[in-house]
Amino acid sequence: MAKRLHDTEIWHKEWYCNLSQTHKLLVQYLFDNCDCAGVFEANYKIMQFLIGAEITENDLLAIKQVVKLANGKFFLTDFISFQYGVNLDELNPKFSVHKGVIKILEKNGILGKDGECLKFETVTEGLGNSYNVTAQNKDKDKDKDKDNNITSNKEDEKPKKTKKEKPEAVVLGEFKNVILSADEVTKLQELYKEKFATAIEVLSSYIGSSGKKYKSHYAVLGKHNWVYQKIFEEKGSNGRSGYTTKPTEDKSSILRKVSEAF
Repeated sequence: MAKRLHDTEIWHKEWYCNLSQTHKLLVQYLFDNCDCAGVFEANYKIMQFLIGAEITENDLLAIKQVVKLANGKFFLTDFISFQYGVNLDELNPKFSVHKGVIKILEKNGILGKDGECLKFETVTEGLGNSYNVTAQNKDKDKDKDKDNNITSNKEDEKPKKTKKEKPEAVVLGEFKNVILSADEVTKLQELYKEKFATAIEVLSSYIGSSGKKYKSHYAVLGKHNWVYQKIFEEKGSNGRSGYTTKPTEDKSSILRKVSEAF
């Protein structure tokens, strides 16, 4: 036996109080005996026997929530919104409960294959649920959609900021730990001339042995930093640079790496 939600406040609804005793029983019968989509096929003999009074089609249509379908069956227009908490156009086939309801609605011509549903009169005083959407609310929703579309169109019109691409890095030194851009390599070659490879190895060896980290290797190799001073300002007895360590990577190999990076 199917178990369904029941509106306990129905006895205090004005529209229900205005019904005759026969029609009150008929409302309860319909909501208890329709299928899971709110569709039912009238059997007047059974209804007459159970309710204890003669029931005709006019009695069914006298109830606001009831409409007659093209196939002769009847449909409770607010049954789905009350039982499932959604409107007809909000049924989702991904949910197993909704899937069966959708099949019944399609079979009875209430819901088309494209999801379009029949237009029924809005029930203003049904089972008292909060899910019925009035025409006024629908218009408000349409206005909101229009505003959202206008806002989104304006956002689309705004020029999109393009991210600046970082220059490709060139990794140099014996320990592969000196990182420069191609532009920085060019500037440092002009600064150090034939001592460029030596300067790279000085920094590479220091970083490798000390674990020191720098935000900018280009800045460390600059004219006013210690690498430059070590190479050009320290003089030996013969007046030449006191730094004589032979670099493991000559200038031609460094230039080749720079060209390969591009």
